[in-house]
Amino acid sequence: SRTLAEPTIIHVDDTPRDGWDDALHGKLSWHTLLSGELTPTEGLTSGMAVLEPGDHLNLHRHETTEAYFIFQGEGLMMLDGTERPVRPGHVIFIPGNALHGIRNEGTETLKFFYAFLCDSFADVIYDYQAVDS
Repeated sequence: SRTLAEPTIIHVDDTPRDGWDDALHGKLSWHTLLSGELTPTEGLTSGMAVLEPGDHLNLHRHETTEAYFIFQGEGLMMLDGTERPVRPGHVIFIPGNALHGIRNEGTETLKFFYAFLCDSFADVIYDYQAVDS
């Protein structure tokens, strides 16, 4: 059974780094900050993603609404067929099932905060199969 949600403060340096580096997902790493299976939280899952120069998150979709806030670096964001440059200060709203991906085409590390409206990262079901090559 789940524990009840509690006020929580976490520093990114106190969280493990995870990542993908394969043809299906792309190449990026992240720190999960809030997620019900790791923290006494619910209703919001969030973290910090890191893309080194040349790294990318392949086009995908998921039912869960998501938002990004770019706070370091520059990149290109693909969102439902439209590609736009992004830089620090940009916030991106990603509706459920919107096809999206991001890549770092700059010379410095691209970092963004992401948030899902769900209890746990495990609740986000990624769909790369629906992507046209």
